Amino acid sequence: MVDRETLKQFVEGAVQWSDSLFKALGFSAILHWKIEFRRDVKDGGLFKDGLTLLYSIAPDGYVVFHALDPWREGRIVINNPDARGDTTFVRRIIQEAQSGGGFVDYYWDNPDDPDDDQGELSGRLMRFLLCPKAYRESIFSQVLFFRVS
Repeated sequence: MVDRETLKQFVEGAVQWSDSLFKALGFSAILHWKIEFRRDVKDGGLFKDGLTLLYSIAPDGYVVFHALDPWREGRIVINNPDARGDTTFVRRIIQEAQSGGGFVDYYWDNPDDPDDDQGELSGRLMRFLLCPKAYRESIFSQVLFFRVS
């Protein structure tokens, strides 16, 4: 677990790195981008450290990229519920990102904790990244799990 300022720097760094990559390589940067965002810190990666990772969704709720669960890519998640049934959390993430970025709290199951049946409070930091038109406008979000007593 890290503090919010560190999380903000983490996402800002990912956005800056991605901007540079897309400007240098254009659409062909996508494969490199996905590989780097999936590579864990213990393997020399920069943007994934266990459950601290990045994912990208479009403003319509379309999952462009997910560092932990690639099977989520290509799905619309706009009405997905959080661990306690709140179906507004994806819209709240998108609204926060569109208003300049910040944190949205909601409950999400911690996949590393088999006893987590109520979901842990998950804070996500949102930030826009404009990708080439072919790859859609996306929202970057960073995942953090922390215990709620």
